[in-house]
Amino acid sequence: MSAAPTGLNKAKQKGVCLKSKTRIDEVIMALASPSEPSQLQPVQVKDSVISAKHLTKKFGDETAVQDVSFDVPRSSIFGFIGPSGSGKTTTIRLLTGVYTPTDGQVIVFDSNPAEFSQGERARLGYMPQLFVLYPNLTVWENLNFAASLYGMSLFRGKRLKEALTFVELYEHRSKLARNISGGMLRRLSLA
Repeated sequence: MSAAPTGLNKAKQKGVCLKSKTRIDEVIMALASPSEPSQLQPVQVKDSVISAKHLTKKFGDETAVQDVSFDVPRSSIFGFIGPSGSGKTTTIRLLTGVYTPTDGQVIVFDSNPAEFSQGERARLGYMPQLFVLYPNLTVWENLNFAASLYGMSLFRGKRLKEALTFVELYEHRSKLARNISGGMLRRLSLA
């Protein structure tokens, strides 16, 4: 349990929230009036963990992703928002090395994802839209099974405990997956 925020921390948090809200308002206003030139300036990225330049992915004659470029700064939270079929999942699969680009370049942790070593893959955190959990296995058994599929050694108990503690499920490790809430299932998928 973390300590209650001090007055200074609350003030800092409030300042960050106000700056974020102001930036969100600027983006919304720029999008709401596309005929007017935007006053927004691009973010200068000094230390990117992900860099995509002119990414394109085609499946036969179908273009799933076309000329997408972006950088993700270290220690940031980044997400994709868009309608169904807009290329979000395909882009994620390009970033994780599941797909290779038809054109363009993607660099994650200073490497091409298609050439990731096992150690580099271990640094990635990715939760697919549908993650298979087995309802008749316990929380611990589900995580242990998934770990075995990813080649974790037989001496993985400490890592599993750390993962379940991180997502606040360690005390629920003996419960069957079918008996935990939807939010807990999502956290188990994350672990």
